[in-house]
Amino acid sequence: MAIIYSYPTTTPIGTDTIIGTRQAVDETGDNLTVTFTVASITDKTFDFIQAVPSKVWNINHNLDKYPSVSVVNNNDVLMHGEVTYIDKNNLIVSFSAGFSGKAFLN
Repeated sequence: MAIIYSYPTTTPIGTDTIIGTRQAVDETGDNLTVTFTVASITDKTFDFIQAVPSKVWNINHNLDKYPSVSVVNNNDVLMHGEVTYIDKNNLIVSFSAGFSGKAFLN
C-alpha cells in the first residue's frame, strides 16, 4: 500500500501523474528506495442513450472490460435491470417494461 505524505488536497484527474517512492529491503537486508510512476489514473467510461423505448438494451461499448452499469430513465430516475455480459465489449440490459433513457458504464 502506497503511503502519500504530501499531496495537494485536490483530487487527481485526467492527465495527472503520481510519482512516489516506497521503502523496500533487498535480499541482503539493505534498504532500497523503489521509484514508481503511475501514468494514468483515469478509467474508461461510456454513456449510452436508448432513444426508443425498449425492454432490452443492447449496448456495444468497446471498453475492453466488464463495466459496472447504472441506468436512468428520461426523468433521471434510477432503474434496475438484469445485466448480461456478452463479452468485454458488449452487454445486454433487460427490464420488466420498456422505456427510454441512459446507461452509464465504467
